[in-house]
Amino acid sequence: MIAWGALGLLVPAITALNSNLNDLELYLWPGSIMFLGLADAPTPNSKTVVVEVWSIALASNIVLYALVGTLTSPIVYLATRKRRAVS
Repeated sequence: MIAWGALGLLVPAITALNSNLNDLELYLWPGSIMFLGLADAPTPNSKTVVVEVWSIALASNIVLYALVGTLTSPIVYLATRKRRAVS
């Protein structure tokens, strides 16, 4: 679960550095849609609002990846475990 949460933090870091991932970014980082509210604001956003939106987007992505990892890990374990020979 910790590894999936770390991946949830790594994906936004990579997408923030590489701006060519427009459509792929929405699939890898669903929380990034929250940034649309920052882009079309009629007045400039304060630093506090920007930090809050980034924090919520990152935390939601970490929780989402951890949840996916928690739900899929038992399935992967059961599918890949070695069956003991019945004797």
